[in-house]
Amino acid sequence: MPRKQIKRKCGHIENIYLEDREFNDPAALKHHEDEICEKCYVSTNCVYEKRMSYVDYKIEYISCRKKEGSYDGKNKTIVVYVPYDF
Repeated sequence: MPRKQIKRKCGHIENIYLEDREFNDPAALKHHEDEICEKCYVSTNCVYEKRMSYVDYKIEYISCRKKEGSYDGKNKTIVVYVPYDF
């Protein structure tokens, strides 16, 4: 997946992974720019990191934010920020 450097809503600059179809799509880039960075997200929300299967993420935790670059293709797992009250 290609990486792109973007400026987040909080003002921090972050390198993110984009799918090929998102890389040149202005609406997709705007969506990422309108979010706060991972560091600010974790510090301002009551969340914890949880590694889970990608299938579980897509079925039960799709509303949770995933950690950029955490997907493990070998084990098909991903790290997700799960709210304590989820």
